[in-house]
Amino acid sequence: MKKYDKNNAYKLDPSDYECEDDYLDALRSCWQAKYDPDHIFNGFCFNRFMIIDDYLLKLHVRLNWIKECDPEELYSKIDSSKYENMFQFQHFLDLRKALKKV
Repeated sequence: MKKYDKNNAYKLDPSDYECEDDYLDALRSCWQAKYDPDHIFNGFCFNRFMIIDDYLLKLHVRLNWIKECDPEELYSKIDSSKYENMFQFQHFLDLRKALKKV
């Protein structure tokens, strides 16, 4: 299990879990608690993240989308992690902006 948390940063004991998947789920919860405590990005398919670097990369990309597409954070409640790419996210924001004007 060292391959997932090399420095044991989250103090999880793999022997406390019945299987590797349970351990990974607990580890992913720790990542989200540390890096996304407000659970802004709940649209991620967490089971595809095997190491913290994968999670942080996706998180960083989504934060950049928000900075670029919604710099005033008018639509901060919209979860960018539900979209596959920035164009889908921007399109959804444009639709929300258009509806707001009506």
